[in-house]
Amino acid sequence: MNQPYIVWLFFIVQPTQNDNSDGNSDNNPSNGQVVYPGTCRAGLPPGTTARAVRLRVPAQGETDGHLGDASTGVFTDGLQGLQSTPLASTVGDFVVRRADGLYAYHLAVVVDDADQHITEVVRGTDLLTSTAPQRYLQKCLGYSHPHYCHLPIATNQSGQKLSKQTFARAIDLQNRGPTLLKALDFLGQEPDPVLTGAAPVEIVAWAIENWVLTKIPKQNALYADI
Repeated sequence: MNQPYIVWLFFIVQPTQNDNSDGNSDNNPSNGQVVYPGTCRAGLPPGTTARAVRLRVPAQGETDGHLGDASTGVFTDGLQGLQSTPLASTVGDFVVRRADGLYAYHLAVVVDDADQHITEVVRGTDLLTSTAPQRYLQKCLGYSHPHYCHLPIATNQSGQKLSKQTFARAIDLQNRGPTLLKALDFLGQEPDPVLTGAAPVEIVAWAIENWVLTKIPKQNALYADI
């Protein structure tokens, strides 16, 4: 893609009170974020100083011959199936460089994956809504799209992802085998009972040989014993 087109896509904005200038979230209403209303699309108000940089996305119904369906957010996930996340109505122009000068998550991960020639992205469903803006960035930068597969995440009783942020109990690394078996069971793989007591390398070898993607449940699930 030629340089002038890239320059047209990027524009500088002045954060407003509701502006997600730090770029730490997906800026997506499904994640409790407000869609960017395009406050500074026409330029900065007089006397203001630019802070964050956003990537312009086509308005609803606007077509772009260069980018095809990338701005519609339509793609097929390996597990979750057909997805549609129209960027204009669900995300809006999103941050690529934060107000603190650091590059935002979407741009950083897209460039990093491309630099490493990543072709398969397997991650949790909590990042499913990040895929549309990342695919749009890939298209803008002339990168190939990797294949995506979003797995269900284990949650606590409040529906929160088990993580350090939610104070989930740490995985017992002294019992790697049983932990692997629990993970395989959570992912619907029905590990063979003969694997009880097996070494981790044997369990992983069995999982590779017997892996069935269609057995994995699509929905997140409560899991308090891992």
